Formats: sequence, structure tokens, C-alpha cells
Amino acid sequence: HGMLQDSGLYHELSDITALGKRELCDVFTCLSVTVRDLKKSGASDVAKIMDLQDLEKRHSDPDARFLLCETFIAHLKDDTAPVDKRCLLQLQAQLQSMERYVER
Repeated sequence: HGMLQDSGLYHELSDITALGKRELCDVFTCLSVTVRDLKKSGASDVAKIMDLQDLEKRHSDPDARFLLCETFIAHLKDDTAPVDKRCLLQLQAQLQSMERYVER
């Protein structure tokens, strides 16, 4: 995660978000996308299309991972929202399904 290797940027992000390096890495891992992901999603949002065009110009690897600023900010706003039990049960069911699939 290149942005965390820049100590100035890391400290700014850490101060603003109150997240440590591990948590910031987790956020990046969970929310980042590839150019390939953006193309598959058929990005209709003008900002995402502009991001996609910019990323394609700067990076030749379609599997390099990027965290869109809007996605990061939306996550920070939603981070304080409580998780309901139904959501956790759905996640647990999906994990169990994936485990069964891998075991085959």
C-alpha cells in the first residue's frame, strides 16, 4: 500500500481517521478496486469514468489496486453506523457457503 509508505501521508490519514496502519491497510484491501473491476462495473458515474481514464493513462497493469477517494470518504462516513444482526447472519452464511465450495 504505497500511500502508507509515505510517512507524511500516513500520519495525516491516521490523524484524520483515528485509524492505525493495520486498520488503514484493511480499509484499502476491502475497498480498493482494479482498473479491470471498474471496467466490469460499467462505471456510469462521471467521477468514476474520469478516475478510470486517469488510472489507465498512469498504470499499465489492469490488476493494480486503487482506492477511489469517494469510496474512502463514504466508508469513513458509514464507519460509525451500527451493524445489524441480519447483516452479520448473511455474512456468516456467505462465508459458510464459500468454505463448503473450497472444501469440494
